[in-house]
Amino acid sequence: MNSKAENRCSNHCTPVRQRACLWLFYLLPVLVLLLPFTPARALDEPRIQISIKGLDNKSTRQLRKILSLTALAKKQTFTDLQVRHAYRKAEAQIQRFMNSRGYYEARIQSGLRRVNATWLVHFLITPGTPVMVREVVVSAIGEGRDFPGIRDYLENFPLLPGQVFDHGKYQDARQQLLNLALRQGFLDASLSHHVVELSRRKHQARIRLQLDTGPRYYFGPIRVVQDRLQASLLDRFITLREGQPYTTAAILEQQDVLTRSDYFSEIYVQPLREQASGKAIPVEIRPILRKPNRYSLGIGYSTDTGLRGSIGWQRRPLNRRGHSVSVNGLLSKVIASGGMRYRIPIRNPREDELAITALITREQVDDRISQVGRFGVARVIMRGQWRETLALNLETELFSAGIQDDVLSRLLLPSVDWTRITPRRQMYVRKGHRESFLLQGSSEALFSSTSFVQARLASKWIFPVGSNGRFLSRGEAGLTHVDSLYNLPGSFRFYAGGDQSIRGYSYASLGPVDINGNVAGGKYLLVGSVEYEHKLGGNWSLAGFFDAGNAFNNLDTARATMGAGLGVRWRSPVGQIRLDFAAGVNDPDNNWRVHLYMGPDL
Repeated sequence: MNSKAENRCSNHCTPVRQRACLWLFYLLPVLVLLLPFTPARALDEPRIQISIKGLDNKSTRQLRKILSLTALAKKQTFTDLQVRHAYRKAEAQIQRFMNSRGYYEARIQSGLRRVNATWLVHFLITPGTPVMVREVVVSAIGEGRDFPGIRDYLENFPLLPGQVFDHGKYQDARQQLLNLALRQGFLDASLSHHVVELSRRKHQARIRLQLDTGPRYYFGPIRVVQDRLQASLLDRFITLREGQPYTTAAILEQQDVLTRSDYFSEIYVQPLREQASGKAIPVEIRPILRKPNRYSLGIGYSTDTGLRGSIGWQRRPLNRRGHSVSVNGLLSKVIASGGMRYRIPIRNPREDELAITALITREQVDDRISQVGRFGVARVIMRGQWRETLALNLETELFSAGIQDDVLSRLLLPSVDWTRITPRRQMYVRKGHRESFLLQGSSEALFSSTSFVQARLASKWIFPVGSNGRFLSRGEAGLTHVDSLYNLPGSFRFYAGGDQSIRGYSYASLGPVDINGNVAGGKYLLVGSVEYEHKLGGNWSLAGFFDAGNAFNNLDTARATMGAGLGVRWRSPVGQIRLDFAAGVNDPDNNWRVHLYMGPDL
């Protein structure tokens, strides 16, 4: 075997093309930020421009939100009479706004005039002397007077002597104190004394506030009303305990646990206070099971797989022990697959399950054909934010590519995978990340036809940039220890290129080649990407990106392949649709390529 031929990259660098694409990448953020704003209205349609002076920026923004003029300006059409009516109401609205913030002597100068199709409205506000907090006396009585949360809140009461008296802030503080007591189980809590002595002449306010917590309540007997699942299984989902202090947080946690179990469509956790015995409140939990059968049918498109269709069926629960089964199929020009997964809850069913899986898949890219059959068992357990999967699979593969024709492999494959996604279950993410690490391998001493060890690490991070931008970065690395690449089954070889790898190149088209120039895959993988996305308006965004990396067999001779381009994004209910126009930097014959992909951010 010619080792140089095996390890050379299938692409050749062209300096002129490389410099041009790099300059394009550097200019993308500038172009995005300099995009002209499209006018919301035609030039001959009426509009309202409101100018407010005399207040700080935050107060100005808050005042704008309450003005009738602001609401009118957002409408597509309005009459002159409506403008004048909203203008007449504005002074009273501003005065109420200033009073609520302690400025009872505010002076307001205003003006209204029309220039062509534009109404120009201006307000000059002189706040005057504010009412200051002179004295604050807050206290608590009752069983919860020394409760840490209540005591800490009283010691750090939001309104202090020397501050401007803000009526809204006072109302919020008063309600928060009462809510704090209620949330901690003091269900009879009330404000036994709440007075504000306000003198406009002296510009002073004195606050007198007293909380009577009353007694603290506890959870009484916990009753679960349902007959579809075994009581022994459902009991493992119950987090409330008789005698536990009554808190709203405990009730919400119970609802969340049952919701995340995926057995139930609705959860009712009802404290029965009218049936309380002393201070013990019984709780009735009434979970409503989902419909047992769930069907899915989907159609999609990406440039990696072309047009694809999927079908699925899930039954959960399958029996009273909470078992479930799902069957899925996928068909596209590149991949055809069918699989089954049987889940069994064990120990703590909220975060621990045993899964039995079976999968048949066929993948064809150019002249490479991989046909895989797999049967395995896995334990899936949540460890904090990490999902751990310990699996043992029996796998056979028939692989053909280049100089290898119908190579049959048989593997007994143990693996461990750790994955963390934050936040979970969100289609569009402003700030979040995903990390995964997979370690797997086989040995000829244990039934397998070849020995290898492989590790894969993948990560994606999303950061907000200002109010309209996002920065996205992703990286993937793979390493395989094997005697020869040609002893490694095709589905375990690394390739680069495509929608989720290096854009500007077709799916799995990059990597080391064999003596005939066919891409044979590699033992190592290193791919990275940076992307800036800027919101244009509505659900539309524009993005600029740069991808680099490759698959290779020797670290010493590794060479990066690069791609760069522009993309359009549209946020749909089922995930963001990404349309990318990318060019390969290294290959002079690789013209601009279109990539289309749809799915969640993480």
